[in-house]
Amino acid sequence: MSSNPYADLPDHRFWRKAVAGLPPFAIDPIVDLPFRIAPTDKVATGGSCFAQHLAKRLQQSGFHYYQVEQAPAGMSAAEADHLQYGVYSGRYGNIYTTRQLLQLFDRAFGHFKPDLDVWERKDGRFVDPFRPRVNPDGFATPEEVRAQRSLANLDLTEPLSLDKSRAKSLKPPRMADSTVMTIAGLTQTLTFENMAAISAIWQRFVPHIGHVPQESPGAAYGVCFNMTDSGMDYVAGVAVKAGADLPKGFVTVKVPAGRYAVFRHDGHISRVGDSWGAIWGGGLEAAGLKAAATPIFERYGPEFDGRTGEGGLELWVPIEGS
Repeated sequence: MSSNPYADLPDHRFWRKAVAGLPPFAIDPIVDLPFRIAPTDKVATGGSCFAQHLAKRLQQSGFHYYQVEQAPAGMSAAEADHLQYGVYSGRYGNIYTTRQLLQLFDRAFGHFKPDLDVWERKDGRFVDPFRPRVNPDGFATPEEVRAQRSLANLDLTEPLSLDKSRAKSLKPPRMADSTVMTIAGLTQTLTFENMAAISAIWQRFVPHIGHVPQESPGAAYGVCFNMTDSGMDYVAGVAVKAGADLPKGFVTVKVPAGRYAVFRHDGHISRVGDSWGAIWGGGLEAAGLKAAATPIFERYGPEFDGRTGEGGLELWVPIEGS
C-alpha cells in the first residue's frame, strides 16, 4: 500500500479516532503539547473577551501575567476599568485579527507609521484610530492623542521590590512584641525580578478570607520567608489555629514570637516596595536595629481597603537579639 502524509499521524489528529468514534466518557481533549508555560514565564494577552478571561485565569492561577501599562497609583478601580487599565497587557483595546496584532507590534517598534494617526469623532472629540476605545471619552485635541502614545507620558506602576537603592522618607518604627502565629494561605516562590506576581497571589487568596477554618478575623498577612540573594517564598494568608483543617492547596508558615520593628506604609499599595526599600536601605540601621533571620511580614488590618489599595498597612521586621 502506498504511503500518504497522514499515515503516521497520532489518533488525536483525526476527528473520527479522537471524537466521533469514541463514547463520550472516553474523549480526552488533552494531548501532548510542543511547549508548556511555566509560572515564571512572562505571558501577555491580546484579543477580545476570551483573552480577557484568560488574563484573569492566569493571574488567579499564579502565573506571571505581563502588564507594562498599569493604572497610576491612587486611581480608583472604577476609573481604571473605564480607561481599560489591566484589561490586557497594555491599553491597546480589543484585537480581532492577527494582522491587527502585527500592526500593533509594528507601530510599537516604529516599523509602521500610518498616514492618518488621529480621527475626529462626530462629537468633535479625537481618538487613536487603532485604539479608539483606549479612552472612551476621547481627547480634546489631536496633540493629546499623540501625547498619550509617548512612553514619556506613561505613569507606570513598578513591580513590588525589595531593592535597597530605592529612596523614601521613612518614619521611625514602633516596637512591638508578637506571639507565635501560624499563617495559612497560598504561596509562590519569587525572584526579585517577578515580585509583581505578589498581586496575583492575593487575587487568588482574597476570596478565601472569612472562610478559612479556625481563622483569626481582623487582619490578613503577607509573609516573606526562605529569603536568599535572588528571591524568597511569599504567602498571602490569615492567622489560624495550629492544626486547622485547611483547604486543598493551602500551606502554613510559622511566624515565631519575638520583638519586631513595625514600620507604617501609608501610601497606595502599589508603592509598598518604596517602604521596604527604605527599610533595607538604611531605615532599620538608622533606628539602631538589626533584622533577625526569621520571616518578615506585612499586616493588612481593617483600615486597608483591598478595592482601592488605600488605607495603609504595617511592615513587621523581626529584631535580632530580642
